[in-house]
Amino acid sequence: MLAGDPEAFQVFEKWKNAPSNAFGSKNNSGVISDQDKARYSQIYTELMQAAEIARSKVNRPDNIQLKSMNYSHQYGSRGHRPVDVWVSLCGTGSEDFARMPQVYMIASERGLEIGFAISISEDDYHDQSVKSRNRTIVPLINRKLPNSMDELALSIDKSLKEDGGWFFSTKARLTPKDEGFAIWASLGEMLDSIKSNGSSKGGGSICKFFAMDDLADLDLEATFGDSLSLFYPLLMRCLPNSWESEVVSTQTDIEQIEGAMSFDPNDVADAREMVLRQIAQRRGQSKFRRSLLRAYKGKCAISQTAVEAVLEAAHITPYLGDETNHISNGLLLRADLHTLFDLSLVKIDPESMRVKISPSLEATPYWNYNNRKVILPDKATDSPSTLALAEHFSLS
Repeated sequence: MLAGDPEAFQVFEKWKNAPSNAFGSKNNSGVISDQDKARYSQIYTELMQAAEIARSKVNRPDNIQLKSMNYSHQYGSRGHRPVDVWVSLCGTGSEDFARMPQVYMIASERGLEIGFAISISEDDYHDQSVKSRNRTIVPLINRKLPNSMDELALSIDKSLKEDGGWFFSTKARLTPKDEGFAIWASLGEMLDSIKSNGSSKGGGSICKFFAMDDLADLDLEATFGDSLSLFYPLLMRCLPNSWESEVVSTQTDIEQIEGAMSFDPNDVADAREMVLRQIAQRRGQSKFRRSLLRAYKGKCAISQTAVEAVLEAAHITPYLGDETNHISNGLLLRADLHTLFDLSLVKIDPESMRVKISPSLEATPYWNYNNRKVILPDKATDSPSTLALAEHFSLS
């Protein structure tokens, strides 16, 4: 790597404290020299070429897509000097999972990092809407990961140990001094931890590092190609299926509905504000939720979704204290359906026990649930109160 300019990586340290727009713009020449711009570009080009070659050598190149940073030779990263330069490969069709997981390369003042990122930690995002989307996606990805005793996990773990030098951290771009670096001793330990902790904040990185002094002798194309071959089965395993894509899509719709209904210009004290506050607090009452999970056998009463991470305990009569945490005042619902239920856009007819969807949602996938029979617990004493359902059904 860097056969033409072994000193190229020094630009990261040299311009570490560069001001904003250091690369310049049409009306601003910037402060970074043309020579150093060329060095940034050399690094970016070598990473891109290595990624393209690695992609071309897998059995099914069409299964892999290249993802790269927004970079140009003239203006850097939107006019700014890049903090680091990165390129990644993800599975074709992973767009609904925000192109996660990824096999990546990151060049920086630390040298070169190559690895596999399960998902991007929400700590690396500033946009609240992106963080919210991440919290929908991450549990779905983590559910698809193998456990430590899965044949695929054992095979990859064996290869990682034989190769040596791999670290299992909470996210990419960490150094040995950072919290979260190398907190797991193996892939199996990392997978079991991520699958069991229930976190939706994202993260999880398997990585190795090459110091600047080692880069001149590094065969980047071969090294990254080997990494892609190693993690390729995980990329394919974690691709979203049609149901998971629908969950992500409908959750986005829900957020738009919440936004549209969170303010009533005619009455700022509208009851919807109270409803939305309840939505924000509904992850509480863990004992109530556990009871509903048992009663409904871990499945949504409407959609029959069996992914525990996206199931919530819905109160039929709004939560007013522990007395309303009775199992007959609850339904186990998928998160997006819970929101619609709280907004009275999804109701249950207490006589027929069938789902009634608001006509305002007729053009959405939720209409498929209209008139569907609700799945009830086996024990009659665990079934929802018809009086509570009748009261909810009467709400406008």
